[in-house]
Amino acid sequence: MLRWACLFFLCSAAFAAPGEIVSRYGETAHRLLDAATADEHSLDRLEYLCDRIGNRLSGSPSLERAVLWSAEEMKRAGLKNVRIQPVKVPHWVRGAESLSLVSPEKRNLPILGIGNSIGTPAEGITAEVVAVSTFDELAALPPERVKGRIVLFDAPYQGYGKTVAYRVGGASRAPGKTASRMSTTSAMAAKPISAGSAARSAI
Repeated sequence: MLRWACLFFLCSAAFAAPGEIVSRYGETAHRLLDAATADEHSLDRLEYLCDRIGNRLSGSPSLERAVLWSAEEMKRAGLKNVRIQPVKVPHWVRGAESLSLVSPEKRNLPILGIGNSIGTPAEGITAEVVAVSTFDELAALPPERVKGRIVLFDAPYQGYGKTVAYRVGGASRAPGKTASRMSTTSAMAAKPISAGSAARSAI
């Protein structure tokens, strides 16, 4: 039971201020983490959820599989009164995606659309890329330097909490045709991983 409690505890605590989390939940968090890391089943479950079931966008078949699997795992772990309740959620369908560099050389690049983003026109978008490292750098550019161009947020990785801001809010801050974001991780990855955006205008 502690292993499952750890997951829900960390999710709920993530929205509190860091200092408040440490003072209120530090000891409890350590006990939960110790219990979770002492048992290989926690990692096995996470591995199965991520690698076997995969992405779990709202309303997707994979989310339904994840919900059913999670309920069965909870029952198998001995939790009581496990129930699945129907809810209404936004439903976004991923379409075909492609990204190509056309100059100074031609090359196909890996891409994954951010959840809830709006698709491009059927003919796609071809435009010059304007790369910036921060929101301040973008704001300092004259409007004519950005208008009609693709804004690339090539921000240095400063931890997920800070760097993810460019994925969540980049599209709403960029006045160009569209906005894109390098991977929000500390490592180079050929396989993009995406979550959601606060603005429905990001790629």
